[in-house]
Amino acid sequence: MVSPRADLLKYVTNAILAHLKSFRGLPPNASSELFAENIYVKSEWSCSFPLVMPTTSPITFFHASEIPLQIKFPSREEIHALLHSIVSRASLAQECMIILLIYVERLIHGGVMLLPSNWKPVVLASLLISSKMWEDLSRWNIEFRQCTPEYSQQAINKLEIQFCQFLDFRLHISAADYARYYFRLRMEQFPSAPKYARMRWKNNDIESGSSRTPQNFHMDEKEEELADIPASSRD
Repeated sequence: MVSPRADLLKYVTNAILAHLKSFRGLPPNASSELFAENIYVKSEWSCSFPLVMPTTSPITFFHASEIPLQIKFPSREEIHALLHSIVSRASLAQECMIILLIYVERLIHGGVMLLPSNWKPVVLASLLISSKMWEDLSRWNIEFRQCTPEYSQQAINKLEIQFCQFLDFRLHISAADYARYYFRLRMEQFPSAPKYARMRWKNNDIESGSSRTPQNFHMDEKEEELADIPASSRD
């Protein structure tokens, strides 16, 4: 039997992939460049030496060139692997995965495009902050450094600062926000559930005083979908 934690990881993976596809082919804007992977990942270098060296020369000649960072559109498996690696190695609570998605969509609402060039730093920063906001004994930055060796300690600290400043330190997660995202993700377990992009419920629905509570939203959508299913197959 698949554990609820594994299901949740799959749902969050699908949500991130849906956001990536929604921005596919678009040029990055200034906000997106703030989280570009090449800013935070340690550079790799290639060194070449001449084949013949004078035996009497006290100087070693070599040529060094930086290896360009390979950026490509991630597959569902790559996204799932990164999430699973960080969550399992850092022993994060499953609630952090839901908070991760809340933070990602707050960034998107603020103008950040989720692109192949920045999705990894965005996910890393979101999980880092979600751990500190949710868990009583949160993980230290050095522990995330051990989970993602391609990022230096200074880079993770810089990424955390950039993340918090961009959100203007609006890091609090209300019970209503958490419940709304939880039910939205849980709906994906129904075979007839609508696609993730169709289930988006804007933040201003709550802020504007809408009577649609997270529970009502969940039941309304479920009833709408069940209405299209023959009664004989609903069980």
